[in-house]
Amino acid sequence: SGAFEAKDWGNARSVRTLVGLAVQQRNLRIDVDGTDDDALSTLEEVDLRSACDIEGIGRTSQRSETAADILAELDAQIGQDELKKQVRTLVAQAELALARRDAGIDDGPVPLDHLVFAGPPGTGKTTIARLLGRLYHALGLLPSTTIVEVDRSVLVGSHIGETEKRTRAKIDEAMGGILFIDEAYALARGGTNDFGREAIDNLVPRLENDRGKFLT
Repeated sequence: SGAFEAKDWGNARSVRTLVGLAVQQRNLRIDVDGTDDDALSTLEEVDLRSACDIEGIGRTSQRSETAADILAELDAQIGQDELKKQVRTLVAQAELALARRDAGIDDGPVPLDHLVFAGPPGTGKTTIARLLGRLYHALGLLPSTTIVEVDRSVLVGSHIGETEKRTRAKIDEAMGGILFIDEAYALARGGTNDFGREAIDNLVPRLENDRGKFLT
């Protein structure tokens, strides 16, 4: 399609991730434009281009999306009215903080609070996390749209020291973007002697020490 060269595939976390993003972009496009049922099984070039832009592959530097562009995508999703309101509240708070800084009222960095998305599977938590990453990037609050998706199986090792190494590596990978921990509560499910506690112990200090450098 010309959206990226073969060498750029090495920057993607996986082909599955890229195709999954392309499917989401297709669904958003169909919601906005309207089309026939055959389009539901077809990925267009524009869908793959959008997925590449989100993942930072290929021609990202040629794209400059605004917060309004991304909020329009959010509005195109069916339902989730309360969640949409919460996202707009977060954006409004960030814009206010930016305006205060630009006016010289506050001279420090704009605070970025870590977030918890609660809800059953299939309610769009991952999609919203990706949108927030793009929103904060469009506002200039995060340098990257990177989102690193992990769960207990990715962070927790089987022997002493392995969990610490895994957790620190994923935090470093997410720096400048978002670390999305799916079912984060599972890290504490094994009791005080479980290695999940080691992941929490390594994560919590970084949330504070690197505040503003990445989001979870």
